Amino acid sequence: MERRTQPGYEYHSCDFMDDEERIVEEIADVEIMITQIEYLLGISAMELNNMIEQKLNRQLERIKNE
Repeated sequence: MERRTQPGYEYHSCDFMDDEERIVEEIADVEIMITQIEYLLGISAMELNNMIEQKLNRQLERIKNE
């Protein structure tokens, strides 16, 4: 791993996982929490997908107008 060879980098015993594995683990935690919130609030997949589509379209318009 490149960053381990950089000056000032110190090895820590908890550094057994690489960065990508840590990120995947965090994403999994977030997705679990999101699923729980969707369930508790009764948010349907259709409702969520519609909102995602609206937001993506709005962002695409902003990018187009830059």
